[in-house]
Amino acid sequence: MLPLLLFVAALAALAVFGVVPLVLAVRLKAHAAAGTRRLPVAGAEGGAGQARCAVILPCRGLEPGLEDNLRAVLAQDFPACEVLLATTAGDASLPLLSRLAAEEPSRVRVVLAPRSTTCAQKLANQLAAVASVSPSVGTLAFVDSDGRLPPHFLRELVRPLDAPGVGLATGWRWYLPERRRFWSYVRSAWNAGAMPFLVDNRHNIAFGGAMAIRRAIFERSGAAVGWRQALSDGLSLARAVKGLGLEVRFAPKCIAVSREGGSLREVLEWTNRQVTISHVYMPEFWRFTALAHAASILVLALAVAAGCWAAGWAGAALAGGLYLGLLGANALLMVRTVAGMLEPGHGAELRARRGEYLAAAPAAAWLYGLNILRSALSRRIVWRGIAYEMASPTETRVLASQEPGEAAAGDGRAARPGADRLARVARLARGGRPARARAASAAAGRPEEWFGSRN
Repeated sequence: MLPLLLFVAALAALAVFGVVPLVLAVRLKAHAAAGTRRLPVAGAEGGAGQARCAVILPCRGLEPGLEDNLRAVLAQDFPACEVLLATTAGDASLPLLSRLAAEEPSRVRVVLAPRSTTCAQKLANQLAAVASVSPSVGTLAFVDSDGRLPPHFLRELVRPLDAPGVGLATGWRWYLPERRRFWSYVRSAWNAGAMPFLVDNRHNIAFGGAMAIRRAIFERSGAAVGWRQALSDGLSLARAVKGLGLEVRFAPKCIAVSREGGSLREVLEWTNRQVTISHVYMPEFWRFTALAHAASILVLALAVAAGCWAAGWAGAALAGGLYLGLLGANALLMVRTVAGMLEPGHGAELRARRGEYLAAAPAAAWLYGLNILRSALSRRIVWRGIAYEMASPTETRVLASQEPGEAAAGDGRAARPGADRLARVARLARGGRPARARAASAAAGRPEEWFGSRN
């Protein structure tokens, strides 16, 4: 009797852990529908939809589909906006940006930012663009270069700013890779895990690739000062806006579709970066999710063990089946919810790929556990060829940088210096140090530290 009771109790606990994400996904769907209905009418008299807007788009390097993504930004059905394409001198994207600006010189400009040593280069590009915004602009919008925006995106992104108490509007990104590679869908399923929290103003964040804010609020928040030594634009800006007592509001129709795929190595680098940033900027939320994830794994292990004790392999299979079934149900619900937020064509494409998300969901869940472990050991990341270390939300150190235009290590077309530099960037992000520094440590009797940081 005792083995059976333990097995039933473990299954009940496992079901609770599996049902919570389903409840959050249902809440996301309900809030998205209600939020769309209660938004102010687009283009209302005196609203953000009528104010002149500046779209700030930072770029670094060339990426697949970049020109199509940029042209989607230029094709927005917003009545009055200027577009600032921000990069650094010598960046591989500069010729493309200059060509696009020459096509529409009256509203598209290229802004060159200095190389940063105290913040993420993305933020340095954004700050340079903010400083170049025309005096008549009343609203700032920030988007990323890897998202494909629907024509209504900018109009819908600024709409929440007309609601009382809203200081910052944000959208989200959904990875919908063109090539059906397993790890690309793992990243997409992993990325979906944060979406349900966007509707909770106590714990939500702003996605740096889809943000809109009134210029006066941006200046009053002091975000520009914080960005000069920060790494995350969205988390920093959300904190500054909430510090004014204002709300961060999710705009459900503002989902930027990214066609970017990913290998296992690329997905590991990307997911490690996201969790490491959250560890620094949202330590309480990071601890909560880490404990919840560890508890769910412990409950799964107990359920499998109790199942073996009570009913042999059949009991273990039942526990594993319940776990996988709940993960799959949550994945299908998220696919259905997000498909309703996307443009009809992208929504239909997403629904047609339900099987891929079912297969990717377990891997995404376990990958998050690995990300938690890695982020607990190091605050170093690599982002677009630059290695950073975050001492705090307001202190960022640039460790090394791959020069713009250099190919990745391992590319047979790359010159050897470029490959060596990128290898050094990756080594520094892992905490490694040049041979001379390691030799000096050994001579002084100091041991090497894994990942280079215990913080």
